[in-house]
Amino acid sequence: MRWINYFSSIIYIELSILVFTAIIWAHQSNLNSLTLVAALAAVVGVVGGILRILEKLVSEFSKTNESKLKHSEDLIKEVFEHIAINGYVDYKNDEIIESPVKWSESDREYQAVQHLKTGYSEIYHEYLFAQECAEILIKDIVKKFQQYRRIVEQKLTEAQIQLPASDKFVDFKTKRYNKKFVKNRLFDEVRTGKFTDIVISGFESSSLVWDVTNFAYGNTDSLEHLKNVIEKIRKDKEIIDIITEIESKKIQLRNNTALDRFNIRKKEIIEQVRIKHKPLYGKCDDNRFF
Repeated sequence: MRWINYFSSIIYIELSILVFTAIIWAHQSNLNSLTLVAALAAVVGVVGGILRILEKLVSEFSKTNESKLKHSEDLIKEVFEHIAINGYVDYKNDEIIESPVKWSESDREYQAVQHLKTGYSEIYHEYLFAQECAEILIKDIVKKFQQYRRIVEQKLTEAQIQLPASDKFVDFKTKRYNKKFVKNRLFDEVRTGKFTDIVISGFESSSLVWDVTNFAYGNTDSLEHLKNVIEKIRKDKEIIDIITEIESKKIQLRNNTALDRFNIRKKEIIEQVRIKHKPLYGKCDDNRFF
């Protein structure tokens, strides 16, 4: 708006000079009154036309600016005010669960990113760097989890456990052991360094109890063998090293300083729109305004 006011002021000055010049020229040229009036009328017509054009420009600019501001306020509410959440990797029930960096659940997040890319280069690159750092670490952690599962699976197979592996409970007399539970419990105990006893419970229908969970059913000899195998695996140096590396990388993932900087810097954008009432810089694919 300010530049239009400046432009209007200049036009007013220029037109005033033009009218004054026309009057002097008419006087020096000894034009009669009728000619002078006609000349002045023409000048006034031009002035009026220019002023009407300026008025329309100001009106259109004002409407567009209001629309841009509304668009910006909507994006602030739907996307920018949300805290970007770091990516993570977890291991539950023998499943690897991963999630990338998330900013907002809004389907308009891509528009916010377009504004960042075209209007806030430094903040945009902080966001990109945060995503890239998280993505690299997540891939590394997933590979390590896969390595852990593969090695434990291999050791359980080589041990020739005389019980079928099944995570589905049938009844207390059905011989089986829950391999998924074994993998998960092994991982948690090695990760925390807190080891609990594995005990055989029962007589005719024996079960193997780890902490408070019955995870295997069978004869005493099979259960004793399974217990020894598990206790050996949870002391295995290769397993311990893999889990230690996973935990180290998970700490690095949590300490995503680029994402912290992004969450701080985008407060400047929120302040620009909500406090200073200025539309977002840059552009997005909303062709109504940009």
